[in-house]
This record gives sequence, structure tokens and C-alpha cells, in this order.
Amino acid sequence: MKTVALVNNNFKIQFSYHPLVVSQMRCLPQGRRWDPVTHAWWCPPSMDALKQLRGYGFEIEQSVVKWEQEFYKPTKPDVTAVTDIPGLKGKLYPFQAEGVGFIESRGGRAMLGDEMGLGKTVEALAWLQHNPDLLPAVVVCPASLKGNWESEIRKWTTLTPVVLHGMIPFQLHPPHQKDTVYIINYDILSGWLPALALYKTVILDEIHYCKSAKTIRTKAVKKLCKDKPYVVTLSGTPIVNRPSEFFTALNILAPATFPKWWDYALRYCDAKHNGFGWDTSGASNTEELHTRAKTVMLRRLKKDVLKDLPEKQRTVIPLSLSVSDQTTYDVALREAVGAWDEDDKPNPLRDITQISHLRQAVIEAKFESCYEWIDNFLESGRKLVVFVIHHKTSDRLRENYGDKMAVYMDGRTNPRLRAKVVEKFQTDPDIKLFIGSIDVAGMGITLTAAQDAVFLELPWVPGLLSQCEDRIHRIGQKGAVNEYYLLGMETMEKDMWELLNEKTKVLDAVLDGKVPDDDGSIFKEIKRRIRNRKLK
Repeated sequence: MKTVALVNNNFKIQFSYHPLVVSQMRCLPQGRRWDPVTHAWWCPPSMDALKQLRGYGFEIEQSVVKWEQEFYKPTKPDVTAVTDIPGLKGKLYPFQAEGVGFIESRGGRAMLGDEMGLGKTVEALAWLQHNPDLLPAVVVCPASLKGNWESEIRKWTTLTPVVLHGMIPFQLHPPHQKDTVYIINYDILSGWLPALALYKTVILDEIHYCKSAKTIRTKAVKKLCKDKPYVVTLSGTPIVNRPSEFFTALNILAPATFPKWWDYALRYCDAKHNGFGWDTSGASNTEELHTRAKTVMLRRLKKDVLKDLPEKQRTVIPLSLSVSDQTTYDVALREAVGAWDEDDKPNPLRDITQISHLRQAVIEAKFESCYEWIDNFLESGRKLVVFVIHHKTSDRLRENYGDKMAVYMDGRTNPRLRAKVVEKFQTDPDIKLFIGSIDVAGMGITLTAAQDAVFLELPWVPGLLSQCEDRIHRIGQKGAVNEYYLLGMETMEKDMWELLNEKTKVLDAVLDGKVPDDDGSIFKEIKRRIRNRKLK
């Protein structure tokens, strides 16, 4: 008879002597010992020890079963929606107010796992606005989202965003300003750790970027969060492929609940030794993991909160350009301004040509950020419609995403094949991207298999935006839709977006959606703004 009991908060292991079983005891985790007085082996209780003992064929007594049940017993947080937040510049949806309440209920250590498009950023910022004594705070996010965080902080709160750049930190001025939120990307975090060590509040956006414990970014994040009392993590896809990717986020938030990697791996990753090493790519006890994760994570799907959402939401994502990409764009901008300064005589054809070159310079400068945003979206498993202007843009996307997961439609697509392209996107679960040009794919087709569309480039005519948006926002759509606009910061796209919004105001009075081309045309206004823009 081989038995395991829990006595005085230790595993008491008894068996009839056998050399093989003794060798198995020596493989138990550190702390096991033989006691000649009780004639038993003793071991500190842990899940990896228990799994090993089960694998050795030991009978698990009820005292151990009860300990195991208590170990995994979840505690449901008492959540009260937070609605009265002084200084918040907007009204939260009811589910967003509950999100703020969830963070409060967890003492400022929580994960918001809401599906993309539900406003996790706003919930985190509302919580910061609600707790000004926890500032300054640090937001760590992908490089492409730094501009979005800066924009959302200014839009929703009275706080001051400071975006950090470069591998070598400068001195923070002022070093401890109470209303400041510092924004930094994962890739440069390690160099900034000493400068950010004193701040007690950290927000980690897209925490699944830290799914591997071996990467430099994950090690830097764990150092930043060590001993920090307030940590909030955000991700619409906390687990991309397997439970092993979830451990870092859970360990950062709840080290007492998820203390050791091997306990977690043995319980939830179906850890097995394959003769060469341990394989932790599997999954086990998934329902239990889901239940335990809910003690620190709040996750809502769009379908769960559909009654609170508008039918269509437009979201502008300001993209931060790298120093080199910004420099490349500025060179093109100077060339255009220089050409105008040399000859200021009216020349519409020349103006359109110069501005078209600048538009292509913008998309070239922000391509890497666009890839990062699209890749992050695809991890959600949802379909996405991508609208572009230039053939070159479509070709670049095709080089990156290929034909196995994407379909394409532009002026070069045979008209007789366009219906098949749409059908493939609508019906094939493996096709996640529809990449179409605004002039061809922006009208006459239905793309309701997606609830999300993103614009990488902007047209001159505002009516085209609505026409493109309506490819997914039409009869047959079963959910609220999100329309995203990825705009390069410090480029002419900001001016284009402002002008398009101004022109949209007159669409109701113009049947075909076009604005009369008069002395205040968009080309002339864009040219004026570009020439007045101060170059760095």
C-alpha cells in the first residue's frame, strides 16, 4: 500500500520498502526527507509533488484531496461599478464602469481581458483618474500604440502624458510630478528601469507580448513590476496559443495564487518529459484554470455587452513613427515645400503630384506600425477588412500576409472574379483578412463576416469613408462594428483627417457624397497647412 496524507501541513508518504520507490522519493521537489521515527517520507505540499506522487501510483487520502480543493478554490470579487469619477472627460458605458470597479475590487492588481474594441484603455485611464494618489504611473505598450495612449489620456483625463523615446534615458523632468503618466514601449523598457523604479503604479498594455519568460522584454517587465503594489494588465487575447503563455501575466498580478512555474505547468500545461526535456505546450484542467483566472481577470466579449454599444464606432489610432521613419518622411516633406517655394505660381497638377508623393511617404513611414497593429488584431482570431489606396500598399501587404490567410481586391482584380473573392472571405474560416482598395472594394459588396475594418490610407472624398464602412455595417451584420483609422503622427494625415471630418458635415446636403471643388478645395487647404507646418 502506498499512501499520501496531509499531516501538520506536510505530505506524509508511506509505502512498503522498495528500491525503485525510494529512488522516486529522491525525485520529489526540494525539501523531501526520510524520518526514521515515523517511518515515512515527508515533503512540503505542492502541486508538482502531488502530480508526481499520483504518477507513481500512490493512493491520495482525503486530507490531501481537501487541501487540493482549497488550493484551487476561487474567490469571487465583490464588484461595484464606479460611475462618479471627478475630472473624467466623458461618460463610461455601464460595462466599462464595471471594469473600473473590478480593478478597484482587486486592490489595483487586475487584468482587463475584454475583447478588442470595448475600451480597455479607457477603463484603465478612468481608474487612474479615480485614484490620483497612485500617480505618477507608467504605461508600457507596443511602440505603435504610444501615440494612442497619449491621445486617449488627453481626451479622457486631466492627467499629463509624457512619451519616452530612445534606448538611453534622459532625466525625467519633473521627476515626480503627481499628475504624470509616462508612456514607454516594451522594446526600450530595460534601459529605463532605473528611472522608473520609484513609481508604484504600472499599466501593461497587450500583456501577451510577455508570453515568453526568456525574452528581454518579459524580464524587464517583471523587474519593473517587482514589489509594485498596483499593476493593471490589458489584453484582448491573453492566451494566444496555449496556457503556458498565460503564466507570466498571472504570476505578475497574483504571485501568491500562481507562485511557481512548475506547479502551473504540471497542473495546466499537461507537462510531460519526452526523453529530451519537458514539453509544456499542452493543456490540462482548463476549466479550473479559467475559474482561477477569473479571480484576477475580467473578460467580456462584444456579444455580452452588445446592448450597451452603438451600432458603429470610429476609433482613430495615432501611430508613433520611429526616428528613422519620421526623418524619411520629413525629407519628403521638405522636398515638397522646397518645390513650392521655388515656384509659387498656381499649378494644380504639380500640387496634386507633390501631395500624392507625400501620401506614399506616409504609408512607407508607418508600415511597420501598421503590421504590428494588424498582427495584434489577428491574434484575436477575428476577421478584419483592410482598406488602402495605392497598389503598392496592397502589394506590400500581400508580401507580408500571403494568400493563405488573406484575399485581395483592387483595380487589377478581374471583375468576373470579384464575387469569388468576397465569397471566400465571407465563408472560408481560414481567411482572416480582406485587403481592398477604397475605390474598388468600397462599394457594392458585402463583407459582414467581419465586424472590424481598418483604414491604412485616407481618400480625398469623405463620402468614400462612409461607403467603405458600410461594407461591414449593413443588413446581415449581427454585431456592433468598429472602424479603425491608423494615422501617422506628425504627418499630413492629421490635416487630412481634420479636413475630411469638416467636409463630412455637408454630406447630407450633397447627394453623391462629394464636396464642390471651389477655392476652398481640400488640395489647396492641405497645401496651405503643409507649408505652414514647422519642420523639426
